[in-house]
Amino acid sequence: PLARLWMALPLLELPMARPSADPFIPAVETRPSRWMIGNAFDYGHRFLYGANPLRADLIILRARLAVVVLGVALGWLVYVGARSLGGPPGGLLALFLYALCPGFVAHGALATTDVAASLAIVGTLLAAERFRVTASRGWAAATGAALGAALATKHTAVILPLALLLAWFWCRWEGAAASRRGWPILIGTAWLVLCAAYGFREPILRHAVDGAELAALVPG
Repeated sequence: PLARLWMALPLLELPMARPSADPFIPAVETRPSRWMIGNAFDYGHRFLYGANPLRADLIILRARLAVVVLGVALGWLVYVGARSLGGPPGGLLALFLYALCPGFVAHGALATTDVAASLAIVGTLLAAERFRVTASRGWAAATGAALGAALATKHTAVILPLALLLAWFWCRWEGAAASRRGWPILIGTAWLVLCAAYGFREPILRHAVDGAELAALVPG
């Protein structure tokens, strides 16, 4: 939910209405039934064009501008990472290619989680590299924070722990004992960020709806 929380920040000051009760599903309590059963697309359409038709374009614009900020931050990380490998010319070339990448040109102004996930994943990899080189606790915490943010942004980031685990075995094979001492900090920080993104409410397991409640909501 982290990317969605970020995109919602510019909307806090807007006066917005909540969708009325769903006419297609029996209302068993005050919470929006479509929201309860996880139908986010239908609920979002009702929220934008049903409850807030006069502000729908402004809501979408502000959410997209929040993603643009993340795209700029990702470009900076791409430049910094490439500069560390190929100097300023390499950084500028990487930034140039990033700015013209069709995927980021297409998704860089959409209110989706793709750019946010890319930012968190690239940040995790760059911080992990600095942690490997310096073996400092600060970079271990930074890697953990970026890893937790990536896991809280998009499920595809689940591959990152495996990549870091392989890096740990590589460091162990090389005999880099100092770098291993920071791993508890890395894991603890990642877990703390992940829990915080979910409001410290079961970050791994999805919040469960009571079976009887769900059965009453589903038609037929």
